[in-house]
Amino acid sequence: MASKAPASRQRGCIENLLAVFEQATSAERHQGLLYYATQRDRVHELGTQFGFTLEASAGAFAALSPNKRESDTYADLQVCMSHVQSGLPGKARVCAYPRNRDKALLILRGTDPKRVLKGSKVLSFYFNTVDPKNPLWVTVDGHLVSAWVGQQLRMKQARISRREYDRIRENVIRAAKSVHVVPCQFHSIIWVVQRRLNKYPDQIVFDF
Repeated sequence: MASKAPASRQRGCIENLLAVFEQATSAERHQGLLYYATQRDRVHELGTQFGFTLEASAGAFAALSPNKRESDTYADLQVCMSHVQSGLPGKARVCAYPRNRDKALLILRGTDPKRVLKGSKVLSFYFNTVDPKNPLWVTVDGHLVSAWVGQQLRMKQARISRREYDRIRENVIRAAKSVHVVPCQFHSIIWVVQRRLNKYPDQIVFDF
């Protein structure tokens, strides 16, 4: 659930988002443009191997993802899929938080992901993965919050309210339209640039 934003944080704007976007190299833009399409294909391929639909696979992937590195989430997804397919008793052993593992297992056992996944961030991540061309969903994480306010934030500083989430989402949609990309492509490019600027080779962990 979104938390109240620190009072000392400056207000964000579209201009800050575009300033980060414009720093992307050609390679970073290419990576960002293809990020969700590549993720969809990879998740779908893994699901097909174990007999799961794209929706179930993407839902379980989204459930497992909070505060975990991308590589760990893919590994966890495969473990959970194998566990459910094999009909094994007990719980699958994964890196994800137990409550998130349980959500992933519930989805893989047939529950609609939209009934299991909670919070704007995780739901958006699910829909971005299932349909990267849909312009309505924006996954707002710490990378995007930092870009929006124009400063590198620590984990606690990146916590946002529901109102701020909606404002950032609207700003991303407007900014993406101005540079002729889909919103999820815009925020993917922001992520890639932020990882370089913050000197992190992999996904930065934020908790909100």
